[in-house]
Amino acid sequence: MREPLQVTFRRLRPMKEMTELASRYVEKLEGVGRPVTSCHVVVDLPHRNQTKGRTYRVRVVCSVPGRKVVTAAAHHSVPQVALADAFNQARRTVLERPRRPRTARAGAKPRGLMVYNLRER
Repeated sequence: MREPLQVTFRRLRPMKEMTELASRYVEKLEGVGRPVTSCHVVVDLPHRNQTKGRTYRVRVVCSVPGRKVVTAAAHHSVPQVALADAFNQARRTVLERPRRPRTARAGAKPRGLMVYNLRER
């Protein structure tokens, strides 16, 4: 990785265990195929929900060659599980083939043959 891993904790105290776990997941992500140039992990504790209680939100933003930004997010009541889910989603995003845009290029000629049946009766 070219830039150091950034781990940000919002509305909770920094956890050393989460930082070490995130660095292990980044190493695994680099082993998948494309090298990771930068990675930013945000661990957030949104306001408490009355029915669900505490749910941690983890967001992973990675930059890889060929793809500028890979974003993944996960919610769970256990922060380690949310981190694992977010990195699994990021891994799937890195592995999927780059999609071609569906928009037509400027100046592109239409493909195919359009046939009109304009018989007079």
